[in-house]
Amino acid sequence: YTQGTFTYRGWAIECRISAEDPAQGFVPSVGTIAFAREPAGPGIRVESALYDGFIVSEFYDPLVAKVTAWGRDRGEAIQRMRRALYEFRIVGVRTNLPFHRGVMDDSRFLAGELDTGFLDRPVSPPREREHSEPELAALATVALLQHRRRHPATAPASGGPRGNDHSSGWRLAGRAAAVGAMAQGGKGWRRNV
Repeated sequence: YTQGTFTYRGWAIECRISAEDPAQGFVPSVGTIAFAREPAGPGIRVESALYDGFIVSEFYDPLVAKVTAWGRDRGEAIQRMRRALYEFRIVGVRTNLPFHRGVMDDSRFLAGELDTGFLDRPVSPPREREHSEPELAALATVALLQHRRRHPATAPASGGPRGNDHSSGWRLAGRAAAVGAMAQGGKGWRRNV
């Protein structure tokens, strides 16, 4: 094969997600990941071994995931990566997700003004969106349900008329749907829980 054999098709961007604290000079952040939700969707690829309970040790590289976004052009790849980074959730350790979000929002990066000194200058802070109380409650509920489903021995003892029915996929699906409706501002979610 020669270089002329290949044709370019689209644009790809990769972000390496590490358990590091950008606010503290990217020092490693060790601990247990309590909850992880990886992004998905068109043009998004995630390579990781993340799971709830994953232990980030001081003895190994803090890399926890690689996210790749592909688009028909650079703008589409950036848009997809930006969406993926804002969807990515890791709870329990600090990560460099805010840094990557800042890069995707940085005017110099968007304009393609890149050189070897790009990271020596401050990167724009990310446009973090605030979560409403119902969204935070929904996230906490989903995390708890996931934990109870994976670790039934840690669930609270039976009590009340419903008992401790954590093994019922129908009940879990109903709860997850109710939580999703609640996060979207839907009404009547309590009767499904």
